[in-house]
Amino acid sequence: MPLFSELKRRNVFRVAAAYLVAGWLVTEVLTTVLPTLGAPDWQSKAVVLVFALAFLPTILFAWVYEVTPDGIRKQRDVDLDASIVASKSHKLEYATIATVIAAILFLAVFGSLPATDPEPGATTPAQDASVAVLPFVNMSDNPDNEYFSDGLTETLLHMLAQIPDLKVAARTSSFSFKGQNRTISEIAATLGVAHVLEGSVQRQGDSVRITAQLIRASDGFHVWSAIYDDTVDDIFKIQDEIAGKVGRALSESILGVAEADSLVGVGTTSTDAYDLYLRALGERATYSYWELQGAEKLLIGALTVDPNFVDAKTELAGNYLQQLETGLMDNQAVYTRNMAITGQVLAVEPDNADARAIRLFTETAVRATETTAEQLREAVTQLKDIVAAEPDRLQPRLLLTRLLQRLQRFDEALDVQQEGLKRDPRNPRILYEIGTLHAALDQPEAAHDALQKSLEIEPAQPNAYAALAAMALQAGDGLDYLRNFLKAVEVDPTDHELPGMIALFLYNLGLVEEGDDFRNRVMAIAPTSEVACWHRTACGRSVPATRKLASRLPVAPLLTMLAIARMHSPVLSSTCCAQPSAAALSTMSWYLSSSMHPASLTSSRTVCP
Repeated sequence: MPLFSELKRRNVFRVAAAYLVAGWLVTEVLTTVLPTLGAPDWQSKAVVLVFALAFLPTILFAWVYEVTPDGIRKQRDVDLDASIVASKSHKLEYATIATVIAAILFLAVFGSLPATDPEPGATTPAQDASVAVLPFVNMSDNPDNEYFSDGLTETLLHMLAQIPDLKVAARTSSFSFKGQNRTISEIAATLGVAHVLEGSVQRQGDSVRITAQLIRASDGFHVWSAIYDDTVDDIFKIQDEIAGKVGRALSESILGVAEADSLVGVGTTSTDAYDLYLRALGERATYSYWELQGAEKLLIGALTVDPNFVDAKTELAGNYLQQLETGLMDNQAVYTRNMAITGQVLAVEPDNADARAIRLFTETAVRATETTAEQLREAVTQLKDIVAAEPDRLQPRLLLTRLLQRLQRFDEALDVQQEGLKRDPRNPRILYEIGTLHAALDQPEAAHDALQKSLEIEPAQPNAYAALAAMALQAGDGLDYLRNFLKAVEVDPTDHELPGMIALFLYNLGLVEEGDDFRNRVMAIAPTSEVACWHRTACGRSVPATRKLASRLPVAPLLTMLAIARMHSPVLSSTCCAQPSAAALSTMSWYLSSSMHPASLTSSRTVCP
């Protein structure tokens, strides 16, 4: 019997056609309805997959089995003369298709029940009431619009943080994912949030289009999304308006309540002042000489435009503390300015956590008069209260850490920063602090790991490289000491102390000519500084650890490193420094043809006694 006739006799074609029509109809309906019911994306995909995978078994079933007066029997057990195919073919079709449809409906209905959104007015469990706001992507042709997209993100973070029961990931951690190709689930897992808000900004002429979508990290479901089209006559007003709408939508979607009506935007109505403030935040991210001074100028510019901009004032006071720590300002200058600034802020906002912490630290640790241990302990107690009340604020946590370090309470200081890392897991500053505290506790491996993680997030941190250099010196690794100091100079060429430390190290090795190169850099940057007064005969002026290391350190690898660094670094090959010596160049030519690591090289060149 021809195959085609047999397929037709067994109703295989009829079953296949009926299955495709009915299955297509069911999957179309379910894949449209399920997302509306709050079902995760995988369930819609599963419906389509079940429909596709069940097709072949359905056809095989129609081929193998036949309907008889005694029920469904296998074809080989049926007498063709007794077959009732013609009269009962529809029963087989209906039974087969009904079974498949029932399976699909069962998966759709029962699979979607756990994932449905809470009823209006219900409160989502606390662990679900969390969100990270990723930097909105600048889709415009003009890169200058980056500040507008960043500003919108800043405003959203500022406003959403005011919702009482909503956990908002810290700005630093959220911004650390900028420009990275990471999935929503990866970002949410890293930041410890259940939802992610992302969007884009596209500006053309006087028109701007902003898209925003709130995504549930567990399954990628879009809880809420919107597109806004407006003009840029008043960019700041647009930012504030959109942030308010997004904030209200987030409150209703996640918490089930409209908490966003009372949210307030940033503390200025000046677009220019806010733009300068945003630039200052970006400048001070690395805490280098250059960035700290640049951030100070930008903040002063912001306050010139809007003298009542409180956030800019507290940021400026924090900047002065950083400049004190890096040696850019003296105690008296910082004390005078910060007491005035914090006084202005607290007169307007008496509960401002940053201003209270900075003023307390300035009174205790910055003033010229001697501070007793009892006064430090009292200040620690007060700072602990501020941190407990405002645990997401970084500035009070940093200042508490500084006072604990002064009291030699390093374990306690480490606990303070570890708690901060839980709230802001990708903050390079917190990781840097943790690294230095581990080093103070003589835990070099943990210190190295924390500092390296900090540099992975923000590579342009001279202080982190200097901390790694200090650890290398303590471990007796002169190559790593020099390597990290060279990196520090690379990322912060305006810090005169960094090349001064390299100069002292080289003088101790008897590398006078190479040491002079870095001393000349100090003379060019800060000719009146104490570092500039160091002379090439200062072999005995460095710390004992450096002299002890110098007595046994091979010199050739250091010359090699210096030569290679100058060839590849515009900073180190600048005109203020001499060119590599003949010894360095000759060593480098051999090094480039060698497969040996620099640490394995040896030299009999004389070093300082």
